[in-house]
Amino acid sequence: MMKSRKIKVLALILSFALLCAVGTISAFAASNELNAGASSLDDSIIYEENFDTVVGRVEIESGNNASGAAKGWIFGKKSTDSAAYIENGRLYFSGSKYDVIYRDGGEVWGNYTLEADFCYTDECVGWGGMLYNVQSETKYQKAGISLANKYSLNGYDGKWTNDKSGVNKGFTITDSANTIGKGTPFRMKVVVHNKTASFYYAVLDESGRMKTEFIKLLTIDNIPANAQTGSIGFMTSTGSYASFWVDNIKCYSESLVSYSENFDSYSNVTLTGDATNTDVGLYFEQNNTTPISSNAEIKDGALYLYGGRSNLDALFFTMGYNWTNYTVESDFTYLNAPSGLNNDGWAGILFRSTDVKNFYKGMVGRSNSSGVAQGVINGKLSGSWHINTSDQRGSYAGSVAFNQTYRLRIVVNENT
Repeated sequence: MMKSRKIKVLALILSFALLCAVGTISAFAASNELNAGASSLDDSIIYEENFDTVVGRVEIESGNNASGAAKGWIFGKKSTDSAAYIENGRLYFSGSKYDVIYRDGGEVWGNYTLEADFCYTDECVGWGGMLYNVQSETKYQKAGISLANKYSLNGYDGKWTNDKSGVNKGFTITDSANTIGKGTPFRMKVVVHNKTASFYYAVLDESGRMKTEFIKLLTIDNIPANAQTGSIGFMTSTGSYASFWVDNIKCYSESLVSYSENFDSYSNVTLTGDATNTDVGLYFEQNNTTPISSNAEIKDGALYLYGGRSNLDALFFTMGYNWTNYTVESDFTYLNAPSGLNNDGWAGILFRSTDVKNFYKGMVGRSNSSGVAQGVINGKLSGSWHINTSDQRGSYAGSVAFNQTYRLRIVVNENT
């Protein structure tokens, strides 16, 4: 069997089915291989680095550093005065034009906590920031505290996006015992969960210990749906120079849940077909018009899919996931079909998928021609069935009833 492709998006699918409601969806690690590059055997640690093993001074080159001590870091150098290097167990970074340095695209996470030690090395007017949910050098979320003790928790996508005054920015640390100055090391912490993020900090003493418990600065709940996952990194401001060092980077997940959604936070909305519905982070692949037009909606804390007859209808999550080995599960409920129609088709989950021509799917059918409920795992590659033999199909005792909630779970590990 050919090795499965890496996942690009998670998706839901209807094929030869009419009505289905989807409840809670969760995706989590099948093993300690949750993310490539995890540097600890502790299952909760996704990535950590303290640079202590680096000997001498190592320059980080502009672009993707594919080897050496800086392997895995991408340096998006924008200003001529920007520099990045590792020395004395720390990462030093400076610049003046939204220069960024971040972990490469092979490390893409959702729902995690990021911590790092940070210290300004010059009396700079500009900002330095810790980045999370980085998807490119021009798309990321940022947590930052300036030397003027201003702090913010906002996002950038070619321009500042979730950046409202009084919500994401416009705040000042007023506690004189815990203000930031040149040469004052402090630890930043961001806890990320879907569209929310909470920002904490603590000043460090000379030995690197926190002088206090983490102090909470801010919580936001306006991260755009297409910016809720990504890598981690650091940035400088634009127009004004910023220079700082970073150390003791740690990214971890206490639950190992990379993504979860129960649709409770969304208002009732009908999704637009063949389009990205940015407010909810879903692309609706709409392919059926008879006997009824397929459609999808979020209603009363659940995702409803209607359709599937001769073609495949699908919903693709568009938030930049890039998992390899993982488990995904979701609650499903088959609904009664409209008068004159049957609901004896298939519903399920797409995994390791890019679009309706390239995917793998796990599906459950209410019954076959003999009235026996069935399950199937198969897939397409470039529009042709790639895995579709009888050994990927199975039947199981009992039946799948209308208006009864079932949980579908798929465990993906290498080529199995």
